[in-house]
Amino acid sequence: MLSLYADQLIDHFKLKRAKSAAGSTVGKLIANSAFRSLDHFAKHLNHLFDQFSVNLFVTRSGFVPHQDKGILKNVYEPTLEILSGPKWDSVNSIFREVFADFHAQRYPEAITKTHNAVLQFLKLVFGEEGSSGKGQFGKLIQNAKSQGVISGTDDIQVWIKWITGFLPSERANKGSAKPTLQATNSADALLVMNVALVLIQHCLQNLEDQRWIDQ
Repeated sequence: MLSLYADQLIDHFKLKRAKSAAGSTVGKLIANSAFRSLDHFAKHLNHLFDQFSVNLFVTRSGFVPHQDKGILKNVYEPTLEILSGPKWDSVNSIFREVFADFHAQRYPEAITKTHNAVLQFLKLVFGEEGSSGKGQFGKLIQNAKSQGVISGTDDIQVWIKWITGFLPSERANKGSAKPTLQATNSADALLVMNVALVLIQHCLQNLEDQRWIDQ
């Protein structure tokens, strides 16, 4: 019921207008306006959830699992706010499915779709939406590195190397793409979700620094 109520607080007419102006400052402003009532509701509901130790946190992309406040405030909220913009609508739609699968304890599906969300994000960045093929994730990651979408110091590069290998590995070993012998639990899915959002946030920051896009 809360999910349905939260969805009704979104001005879907404005969202439709925002999509028609995707990629512009106007589109971003209209999208933020469309979520204004939801943002206000989420602020108060999240305070109540915190007071009563409810394992949920409201974002523009739906209800996500509650966890460390630093992760929620510094990663989930700002990243999902940007992804709620018209340019990233297809990525945000996948994350909505990810969170729904997580709450329904469909953890392999959540892992597979999280990988798909990162892949779709990179496709949008490089104008390859709709394309597919074996090894595409790796190729897009290499493009991101060569063009500065993924960058940083040597220490950060070590982390990036791990994270970009971790997501495909988890999809292959614990996702729903094929039967696995290893059980997948909530901690597995949550880690994949967190890692994916951190990677996307890193890319968004570099894109903004380079003024490649208007979010």
